[in-house]
Amino acid sequence: MYAHRYIDENTYQVIHYFNGGSRILRSDQHDYLAWLASGNVPTIEAAGRFLSVVDGKLIVDPEKDSILTAEAAARAESAIKAALREIDISSIRSIREQLAKLPDASQYLKDYEAQAISERAKFKK
Repeated sequence: MYAHRYIDENTYQVIHYFNGGSRILRSDQHDYLAWLASGNVPTIEAAGRFLSVVDGKLIVDPEKDSILTAEAAARAESAIKAALREIDISSIRSIREQLAKLPDASQYLKDYEAQAISERAKFKK
């Protein structure tokens, strides 16, 4: 028996099932073409994320485009948030240094700046 295992709506692999196993074939393999020529029809299998087989027919999830759009937006938002975190982290040191120099700076900020100076000194050694 042969099957078409769809990876997406248009791309499939030809699978040959035999006693004890299966193998992937090229679509121009002689035995497969002879099997098709004798009027046989391969079964349909869905291996893609948005694919299903219903009544022997390949069905694409109607929400595929909106799901992919939402995922792309989430990835873009995540990248923006990561960039903002990097900017924030990079600017914290300079802000702390400037504020700690002020005469009325809080003691905890002065202490953090002193700790940071001490930790940075370890890199220089």
